[in-house]
Formats: sequence, structure tokens, C-alpha cells
Amino acid sequence: MKSSEQIRKIIDEAFAWLETAHGVSARVFSLYGEALELIAENAGLSLYEEFCSYLNGQRRYENRILNNLYRLFSVGELDIYVYYTDSEHRLRAVVSPRSAYPLAEELNFTSNTAPTLSVLNMSYELQPSHDNGLGLVLTLDDGSFVIYDGGFLESDADRILNFLTQRNTRTDGICITAWIITHGHEDHYGAFVWFLKKYHDLVKVKYFLLNPVNHCGEGKDYLATVSELIDLYYADATKLIPYTGMKFQFQNVRIEVLFTHQDILPLPVTCFNDASTITKITSPDGTTLLVTGDIQTRSRSSLLQNNMREYMKSDILQVPHHGDSGGTPDLYDLIDPHTVIYSTSNDKYGRIRGEDWALAPNDFLLKKMQVKRVILADDGIKDISLTQKTFSD
Repeated sequence: MKSSEQIRKIIDEAFAWLETAHGVSARVFSLYGEALELIAENAGLSLYEEFCSYLNGQRRYENRILNNLYRLFSVGELDIYVYYTDSEHRLRAVVSPRSAYPLAEELNFTSNTAPTLSVLNMSYELQPSHDNGLGLVLTLDDGSFVIYDGGFLESDADRILNFLTQRNTRTDGICITAWIITHGHEDHYGAFVWFLKKYHDLVKVKYFLLNPVNHCGEGKDYLATVSELIDLYYADATKLIPYTGMKFQFQNVRIEVLFTHQDILPLPVTCFNDASTITKITSPDGTTLLVTGDIQTRSRSSLLQNNMREYMKSDILQVPHHGDSGGTPDLYDLIDPHTVIYSTSNDKYGRIRGEDWALAPNDFLLKKMQVKRVILADDGIKDISLTQKTFSD
């Protein structure tokens, strides 16, 4: 039986189990590739536990964030990722072909060395809008790197290679442990495309983490281009789809997923920026960084804060959507950062602080919360050691 047929069989049987045996309303949605998502409304913790037992699979991973529960099961050659969100009383089950997720239930850092965060400067002078793009790089204790997005243009890809070449300390060449794409807008993945085309033979990549949207027309070009290039140039790398609640352990950093576009369902993704994958990075001494991508609408910010609440507290915040929109005073109050990163130019930073449509959230963040440090993706690379000692002064 083909994997798509096996996935459909499991979904159909689970659907019947929920509706017939327990009288719970459920719906099914198609995701990227062959994956299907089953959503059950008005579910409780007891139903979640019963459903996990019903699956009768091998449990490979478990996590709890506040009262939200997450488990990964294997059934044959399939993965079933089951999670429960307490604020919504919603059970979700994503069934997909099996993947080699490097997940960690407990903190197990390879050393106490603080990773270095580098905020890359973008080629703003060459962009049509002169103000967008995101590129973050973590340097790990083994000399490898984790990259978030990368920027817009070919020149941004060139800067990434120059950065990696200059910072590389490994004798076996440049190694990117993970390249994470927050969402499919070109100012975030454009440099990634150029990099794979030009420099794939110079750099090793172990993992690609991306969660494409297949039910929103805006992401179709991204979906086809990125997947095709990864398969063409990095067939030996592992391509993973991150889901909310997953914790990835890469050397001396932990990366935990707090939001993906699957959390929006059963509502449609009407704003493509809201398909951003949001992650929380933790260093060995507990220093935290929240990467929000371009999450844009207040309704999605509310969904995030309702599900994660105080768990979003972070030392450093990458401000949503270049400071344009997406952030709210309530969201920023929960995150409570002392350092913020605006992935935008000096010129735009000056403008958004004075525009009515962006003033209230930025004013609250920068003035009322008394943020100690503001970092812009302009005027050269900015390095931050992710340790509390860095911010103690």
C-alpha cells in the first residue's frame, strides 16, 4: 500500500473513532506533500489521552508547554504527531511519512559554551522596498552554523558565504547544521535560493527545516522552487517539517517551535506572513531568543499568546514583520525582552517609530518597556554572545 493510502486509512479510521465512538466533531485538512491533519473540536485532556492510546504506536517524543501536550508516534513507516491546545480545547493529529527528527525531550547541551548570534546586514540599497529581509546565524560549539532565512538578493547570498568562510573554524569545511526558513516570502528565502544555486558544492548542510503552506496561493512559487533545489543539490540532507511543540537539539542550542501555520486551521491562512514558523532558542545558561519571522495580524498574535502565554518570555526578541505590524502591547508584555532585533534598515526604523499604523506597539516596546538594546540589520554584522553575562551590565 502506498504511503498516501496508508495515511488516508489512518485518518479515516481516526475520524470514525472520534465521531462515531465519542460523538466529537472532526475535520480533515491536506498539508504539504502527503500529510493530512485531523482536527477535533471541543476535546479535553482525557480524550487526548484516549486518542493516544487508541493509536497504539511507538512513542518517540513527548513535550508539555503549560497545559498543551505534544507527542510523536510511529506507526509502521508513518509519523503521527498529536497535540492538544488547552486554550482552544482542540486535538490535532498530523499523519505523514516517517522523518528522522532530531528531537530532545530534555536539555542535553554538548557544552556550556555560549553560542554566538550574528545579525546579518541586508543589501537594503539594492532592494525594491529598501527595508526588508531577515538573516540570523548561530555559531555552535563545534564550529557549525544554524541559519535563519538569509535575506532577499544574490548579494545577500554572497554575504552569507563570506560570513561562513570568515567564521569557519572546522578542518573539514563549512558545515550548516540546520537552515531554517520562517516562511515563503522572497525577502526571507531569496538569498537561500541564490546560495544553493551558487555555493552548494562549497558547504555541507545536515538539516533543512521549513513548513510550506499548500493551501495559500501566495506560497506556490516558494514551495516548488525551494523543494526542487534542496532535492537537486542536497539530496543527502534531511528535510524536516517542524510542528508546534517540537524541540530540536543542535549542539549547544535548543530550538523549540511555538507556532506554525497548522495552528491557524480550521481557519484559512488569509495573510501569508502569518504562516511564519515561530521558534524559541535557548542557550546553555538559559538565555533565550524568540524568532517571530513576519507574523503580521493581531488575531494570530492573540492566538500565539493565548496558547503560549508566559512561556514566550524571552531575553531577546526579533520584532515581528520588521516592526511594521504583528506585534501588540499585550504580546510584548508577555515576551518582556531586554534586547530587540529589528530586521530592517536605519531609514525604515526611523519611519516606523513615527507612523500612526506602527506607533503604538513600537512605542510600548521601546519606551514603556524600557528595552535596553536595539539592534538593526544595517551597518554591518552585529554579534551577540547568548549568555546572561552579555546583558548583565
